[in-house]
This record gives sequence, C-alpha cells and structure tokens, in this order.
Amino acid sequence: MDDREAKRMAAEIRSSNDELSTLDLHGLHLHPDEVTSRIDVFLCDSFKQNPNDPVEIVCGIGIGAMKKIVKDFLEIHPMVDDLIWKEGSCIVMLD
Repeated sequence: MDDREAKRMAAEIRSSNDELSTLDLHGLHLHPDEVTSRIDVFLCDSFKQNPNDPVEIVCGIGIGAMKKIVKDFLEIHPMVDDLIWKEGSCIVMLD
C-alpha cells in the first residue's frame, strides 16, 4: 500500500467515525458563486488549523446540481490534492 492509498483509507475511516471537519451545503439554495466562496473559505480555514487533516463537504443527493458545482470547483482548486466521493459527500485531501 502506497502513501496515497494509506491516506485515503485513513480519511474514509475518520469520515465514518464523524471525525472530519465538515461543510454541509445540502438543502441550501445558493448561487454557485456563494457555494464556491463558502468552500474556498472552509478549505483555507481548515488548512490553516490542521494542514494534514482531510475535510468533508456534504452536497446531498438530490438532482445533482450542488454536487456538480462542488465537483467542478474542487477539481481546479489549488489546495485540493485528492478527492474521495461518497453518496452525497466528498472527502477532500488538502495539500
């Protein structure tokens, strides 16, 4: 098992135990710019507090509009090292 796989496994375990800092966006009716702004602030604050800790972003499972905004933004965000998508949420590894 390489280092990346070990980090992913540890993050999934911590997520299942509700040990990750979480940004919950599901059920909110926000403009895409507000969504990305909230995510950016959350990632920056989380990295400042615990740079090695993964975080979780909850987008819900509705029609997928929020997930698309979150996914598109995270894929280009410079602090994001890796993503683990689960049903209705995403674990984000920061770098």
